[in-house]
Amino acid sequence: TTFNLNRRGQMKKGYLADLVIFDAAKITDHATPTDSTALSTGVREVFVNGALTLHEGKLTGARSGTPIKRGS
Repeated sequence: TTFNLNRRGQMKKGYLADLVIFDAAKITDHATPTDSTALSTGVREVFVNGALTLHEGKLTGARSGTPIKRGS
């Protein structure tokens, strides 16, 4: 692997995966330089490390992200 990131980059049991499910015809970015955290519309679900973190445009409160370290 180019960056030596083990257990990433594939949807397999035991791997860490981030997935975004969106409607390409409806996706719109609302972030601006003064509001960089504004959520996009058209995004249905976001899974971070397999946990649902955004559902139908609303944050779920799940905080399953982890820093990526070389060789992890």
